[in-house]
Amino acid sequence: MPRYYFDFTDGGARSNDEEGLEFTEAAIAHREAATTLGEMAKEALSGMRQPYEAGVEVRDDEGNLSLSASLLFRVTRKAESEDGLDETRLQMAARHVHTAEGLVERQRRIINALLLNKQPTELARAVLAEFEGALAIYRLHLGRLAGR
Repeated sequence: MPRYYFDFTDGGARSNDEEGLEFTEAAIAHREAATTLGEMAKEALSGMRQPYEAGVEVRDDEGNLSLSASLLFRVTRKAESEDGLDETRLQMAARHVHTAEGLVERQRRIINALLLNKQPTELARAVLAEFEGALAIYRLHLGRLAGR
């Protein structure tokens, strides 16, 4: 069974996988890498660590790179809105929900395009699941702020 190695970067730190994991096919290893990267992002989001950069590279038994994925999380808060008042926490939460909804919709379109072109969708579906998870968290937070 093929062995895959996962080299992660978290902030500025890099960890190289010396042991690897066995998977029946590369797509499963790639999905595992995307899921782990998403979990790292969730942890960073919960602590509002920013800017936050993370990535993963997946190597096969022969050392060939089979996947490289990265993410950057950065919040840029406008000091004042157009009317001169600071954005409220409720407005910010609503903006986050709106942005996440757009990301989920865009990812669904990417998956549909991949399907039409008979391309693998495992990684795109894993990313979609992470976006949907983040959206659920944003909606929950918005509901709490709105008193629902």
